Amino acid sequence: MLSRLASQIAATAFPVMAAALIAPEYAQAQNAAILACVKTMQAEFKVSGDTAFAECNKKTLAECIKAISDRNYVGESIRPEGSGYLIDLGSNETRWLEGGAWKSLGCTPHVPGPQRIVQTMSSWNTNKHQWFRQAVCPQKFVELDQPIGASDAKLMCETDSVPKRLVEIPKKL
Repeated sequence: MLSRLASQIAATAFPVMAAALIAPEYAQAQNAAILACVKTMQAEFKVSGDTAFAECNKKTLAECIKAISDRNYVGESIRPEGSGYLIDLGSNETRWLEGGAWKSLGCTPHVPGPQRIVQTMSSWNTNKHQWFRQAVCPQKFVELDQPIGASDAKLMCETDSVPKRLVEIPKKL
């Protein structure tokens, strides 16, 4: 019965969720998908509203995560800065870029902002690597060649910060 329940949830929620992911009214569409799923489960499986809601909500969250986790991470402007926009990549240091990487995106590293410096030494050479969290760019968004990943996608789906990422930001900049 559980596999039948899962396939029923998928059949009910997936088409609605797929459409919702490209609609500007993502949150409303997501709620509508959950409501439709709950009503279907209650009618067909005679389960309580709480049980139906929990199962449908899990399925909807999973579909949301699956839909965005493989998309590239997009850094967003936090404010205008000089003749451009200050882009912030967030506190996850693995997303920060070296100066050359920022420049290849047409941006200038924001030196007063957070940065990480690492020096590596070998017997004949010393290398300094400097990663910047922020840069000033001519555009409001910068797409990195880094997937969003499952953990960031989960956070985005749970906090309802997906609409901006899926609707306002083009698939490829």
